[in-house]
Amino acid sequence: MLILDEGVPKGWAAVTDPQLQTLMTLARRGVNNDLMPFVGRDVIDGCYQHPIPLERIASSKLPALAIWRHSERGRADLPWEDRQTTVIVRFDYYMQPIGLDKMDAMWPLPQLVWRALWPTMRDRSHPAVPEVSLDDAGIYEVTHGQESVQYAFAPGKSQVFPAFQATIPFSFDSTLRPPASGLDKFLRLDTDIVLPDGIPGDVHATETVKPPQTP
Repeated sequence: MLILDEGVPKGWAAVTDPQLQTLMTLARRGVNNDLMPFVGRDVIDGCYQHPIPLERIASSKLPALAIWRHSERGRADLPWEDRQTTVIVRFDYYMQPIGLDKMDAMWPLPQLVWRALWPTMRDRSHPAVPEVSLDDAGIYEVTHGQESVQYAFAPGKSQVFPAFQATIPFSFDSTLRPPASGLDKFLRLDTDIVLPDGIPGDVHATETVKPPQTP
């Protein structure tokens, strides 16, 4: 689900993703709510809907969570008209830098964040965020037993950044409804999208593709 927007280099249209925006809102608010009593502060500050190198994240935005579509595949178990796609969503989490002497005290934090994040994504809801509906955003299912997470740390000169990388498969509605914000320019994922070489994610032109007619 992609939305055309403005504000990028002349001659191009930016694309936003309301489904990822909904996932991010649910993740950030749900996890922060669950862990505030234990940690005493928000464990997700910076939010990104695209891959981002750690060195490009300002220290004021840490800890940070990046969410993006890692891969997509069609669903053979559903009729073509249902327009549902299995989307593997990637979650990258980075903490603030810590000294190696603090690892014993801080290393468990990424695990706590994941253990709060996964149930919220699995249930597709959180009681602290009742106004966020993944159904309304076209996110219908989570494929149980296929989520995965890897814990690691990104090295610095004298400090390290505890982190995790995780993937969760969702079933996304691949058709597009106008978002609640009222943006009047929208497209469907079953359209003809021309992507210029070397500029991934930029939409050049769209044209609705009709489903094949049954003889």
